[in-house]
Amino acid sequence: MKINKTHSQEINEKLALIQKKSRVRTINSMSIQSAIEAIESKLIKLLPKSNWKGIKVIVDVHAQHFPTCYSGSPESTQFTVEYFSDWFITSMDRTYCNSPVNKYRLFLSDSHQQQMIGFIIKTF
Repeated sequence: MKINKTHSQEINEKLALIQKKSRVRTINSMSIQSAIEAIESKLIKLLPKSNWKGIKVIVDVHAQHFPTCYSGSPESTQFTVEYFSDWFITSMDRTYCNSPVNKYRLFLSDSHQQQMIGFIIKTF
């Protein structure tokens, strides 16, 4: 899957299929747009936009901790975005939200990490 963030109708159609039996912890294209804006505002402080190509972020806007006494297996809709020339959604899925209480999981290559360190040193 590779859907541009601006294709709201296509995004909502895919989400409708994924979330067809779900009533809680669901998302829509507006949720994805908001998450991408939040990601961009965080990334711009760490790395120039010209160096974002290949950055991948897994997003769970409903990430939370559930007490051990919670009966059932709580699920939420999660998605992955990757920056090419713009942000593209590369996967969407319903999965357990028993992950850490972290909405955004950032994946950087070694070169991205080195560029980030250089950028921070230069702008400090």
